[in-house]
Amino acid sequence: MKTLLQHVAHARSGDKGNTSNICVIAYAAELYPALLRAGYAIASVDYRGVEDRGPTLAQRASGTAPSFVDMVKDVKYALAWLRANGARYQLATDRIVVSGFSAGGHLAALAGLTNDHPGFQPTLPPDLAGADAYRATRIQGVIPLAGPIDATIGFRDHPWYTGAVAGLLGCAPDGQPLRLGQPPDQVDLPPCATLTLVAFDPVFYLDDADPPVLLGYNTDDPLVRYAHGQQLWNALRARPARAGRDIFPPGLTGGHGGVWLPEQTLRTFLARTIG
Repeated sequence: MKTLLQHVAHARSGDKGNTSNICVIAYAAELYPALLRAGYAIASVDYRGVEDRGPTLAQRASGTAPSFVDMVKDVKYALAWLRANGARYQLATDRIVVSGFSAGGHLAALAGLTNDHPGFQPTLPPDLAGADAYRATRIQGVIPLAGPIDATIGFRDHPWYTGAVAGLLGCAPDGQPLRLGQPPDQVDLPPCATLTLVAFDPVFYLDDADPPVLLGYNTDDPLVRYAHGQQLWNALRARPARAGRDIFPPGLTGGHGGVWLPEQTLRTFLARTIG
């Protein structure tokens, strides 16, 4: 049996509401009967988005639209809120796994691999920060599903993907100028600076202290190529101290319509990270 972890929204635009493509999985002592059997509660996270078409392209090009750093800060703010309010919902929130699909997979990887990184830490009010603001946003496990890792991989393979990535970055990661949108909202984007591409890549922040990672990438995904997952996996495997900590199930298929993780693999990972 396999378990599908996917949410309806795939892009970083609009109010996610209950259809966010990123979620947190927290261990719950008591919750709804259907979830009690598995022992986990799932919370959907909303975050600031940026359209890959229309007026916000001009905003992004001028630096006034939310960046992927802002989005990660929103995810971590939500974690702090969940921890501060966990008792209200009968949640034990000391151990949290973050998962996301597509754009949410990128955010999940960035959020999980930037534990205690000041550049991704949101400004928290005292009631959410508690005695340790970094502890309030810390993540114990990461499940990136079909999430972009390297902005240059497959950048021009699909028009939607090209617009989504370039619209987010405000530049073209393949080193060539790019025109996006339609008049009167058309924008010419310059090639990305190297620093922008490095900052986008979760691998840049990886270290031995980062939480365990369960990767889910389909070999036949036409949008987010399997090479994204392979690149993150290679970086994880290159660190001997992480041996046996991370998991990358082989041979998954399903295009970009969802990632079906083997149920036993998922259960093993959650038991290891949450309990």
